[in-house]
Order: sequence, then structure tokens, then C-alpha cells
Amino acid sequence: MKKVTFNVGANAVIQLGENLYKNVYGVLVEYITNSYDADASLVKILVNRDRMQIVINDDGTGMSHEELSSVFMNVG
Repeated sequence: MKKVTFNVGANAVIQLGENLYKNVYGVLVEYITNSYDADASLVKILVNRDRMQIVINDDGTGMSHEELSSVFMNVG
């Protein structure tokens, strides 16, 4: 597996600060929206209260390694 480096611009720290989402519902909406942005037709949300875990699975199209490293991993 190829190594990917995460690059964050100075302005991103302000925009992606701890106040971006006020509660867990905003985070869930963002993840579900990302699934549909990836052309998913099915999104499953699994809640495991014992492990305090939420897992979101979808059938959307993922990113290529090139898209991941050149676009997604460069913030700001």
C-alpha cells in the first residue's frame, strides 16, 4: 500500500476547528452527504452502544489513490 501524506493549509485550522459541528447529528449528516456525493444508492448506519461506535457503510464509488493523495489529503 502506498503512503499518503496529509497536508493542512494555515486557513484550514480556523475553518475546521472544534466548533465546525455543534453535535453528533451534524457529523452524521456530513458523512451521509459524503456517501451520496459518491453516488451511493444505499447507506447503512450501524450503532453499537456497547462499544460506543457508529459505523457508516455505503455502496458509493471510492477515490483512486491519485485522487486521495492529490485532492483529499490537501486541506486549505
